[in-house]
Amino acid sequence: MRLKLPVPEKKPLFSTPYTLGLQDMNYGNHLGNDKVLTLAHEARLRFFKNLGYDELNFFGSALIQANSQIQYCAQGFFGDQLLINLWIIEKNAYGFDLFTHIKREETELARVHTSLVFFDYEKNKIAKCPTKFLDYVEAM
Repeated sequence: MRLKLPVPEKKPLFSTPYTLGLQDMNYGNHLGNDKVLTLAHEARLRFFKNLGYDELNFFGSALIQANSQIQYCAQGFFGDQLLINLWIIEKNAYGFDLFTHIKREETELARVHTSLVFFDYEKNKIAKCPTKFLDYVEAM
């Protein structure tokens, strides 16, 4: 059964351009399947930086990725100008889910769903969502 991830209907929280380079290509001369998750990670880091944070300090706590799902839609090629859109689609007491939509003009390349959890590296365990993050999500 083919995975089908729905694209959120609301406006994305963040959008960033990306040009596919040689480092993104595989032996078939198209975007490598493993690079799609790297593109989602790059977009996530840009989003966090835009908010003034990074993965070790996101609203006062670190983050780790708990899982991911990828729906591949079309091939990408060297030099393609992409637009990567991000949404926070769900939250819980310990983290949140991000949806990443990667496209070239009107052609979808991939849909990525990642789950992130807050993490306390000193205690080496999952931590509760910071109140500032919950306030941010409520204000979206």
